[in-house]
Amino acid sequence: MTRNDVAARAGVSTATVSRVYNSPGVVAPEKVERVLAAADELGYVPDKNASALRRSGTGAVVLLERRGERIHGDRLYRWFYSDMMGGMRDVLDRSMYQFGIYAYGTAREIERAPQGVLGDGVVLHGASDTRALAALKRRGHPYVCCGQVEMPRGVNAVYTDNVLGGRAAAAALLETGHARPAHVTGAMSKVEVCRLRWDGFRAGMGDRDVTLVDGELGIDGGYASAKKLVGAIKKERIDCIFVVNDLTAVGVTQALRDAGVRVPDDVSVVGYDNLPFVEVLPLRLSTIDISFGAVYARATEALLSSIRTGDPIRERIAPVYVPGETVRARSQ
Repeated sequence: MTRNDVAARAGVSTATVSRVYNSPGVVAPEKVERVLAAADELGYVPDKNASALRRSGTGAVVLLERRGERIHGDRLYRWFYSDMMGGMRDVLDRSMYQFGIYAYGTAREIERAPQGVLGDGVVLHGASDTRALAALKRRGHPYVCCGQVEMPRGVNAVYTDNVLGGRAAAAALLETGHARPAHVTGAMSKVEVCRLRWDGFRAGMGDRDVTLVDGELGIDGGYASAKKLVGAIKKERIDCIFVVNDLTAVGVTQALRDAGVRVPDDVSVVGYDNLPFVEVLPLRLSTIDISFGAVYARATEALLSSIRTGDPIRERIAPVYVPGETVRARSQ
C-alpha cells in the first residue's frame, strides 16, 4: 500500500496525506481522521526512515531534559511524565517522525551535541533553563517549551493557562448554585502557579466575597487550612471550597470529615490537577484537569509544522472542569 492508495480511500490529495504524517497541526481534524482511518483500513504503515532520508533530516523529535530534573517533585513526577510522553507519542506515532530522549548536564553539551542527537526538533520542560534555550537558538535548532505558566516573550511555547483554570472552577461552582466561596492555597507570594489560580478564581467569582486561606501546600497544609474554615462552614457562611491542587484537597477533605463537616452535603470541594488518585478517594474529587498530555501533544504538532516552516510557536491550552462526587448542586 502507498500514500496514493490512502489518498484515494480518504478522498484527499496525496499532499494532504503527506501533511497528516509530517505536519498534522496544519490539517483540518476531520481530514486527519479520514486519512488515519483509511490508512488503518488499508494496513498502511509509513516508512519513517525512508521519509527522513528524503528530508535530509534525522526523522526524530527529541524530548530534552536535564539530568536529575524533577519538574514537579519526586512524588508527582512519574504521573506527569506519563502524560507528557503519552501526548508526544500519540502525535509522533501518526507522523513520519520517531521519538527520542536526550538528557543533558550543561548547556555546552547541547551546543556541542551532534545534529542527530537532537533530532530535527526538541521539546523542553518549561523555559527556566535559559542557557539551554540560548544554545538551541545559537544552533538555529527548532524547539518548543511546555509548561504550566506563560513563557517569556520570544520563546516558542505551549502552556496551560492557570487563570482560565481558576475561572473554570468558579464557573462550575456558580453553575451549581454556590454563592459563598472559599479558596485554600499555599505559598502564594512565592509560587506563581498558585497566584494565577487564585487570580482566575477571584475574577470568576465576580463581586462575591471569597474567603482566602493562604497556608501550606500538601496534605498536611490542606488539613491545617481547612480547620480554619470549619466554623464558617457550620454557620453556613461558606458553601464551597476551591483548593489549589488535589494533594492539598485531600488534606482539606480529611480535616472536614474529622470535624463532622459533610462533603458535599455541607460544603462542596473542587481540586486542581486531576491526578490519578482522585478516582480512588472515598469520594471522587471534582477537579480541574490541567491537560498536560494535551499541552505536550499540541506542542509536538506545532513543532512538526515549525520544523517545516520556521514559524514561531505561541499557544495556550485552557484547563477543563472534571465533575466528581465532591460538588453538590445548591438550590438557587
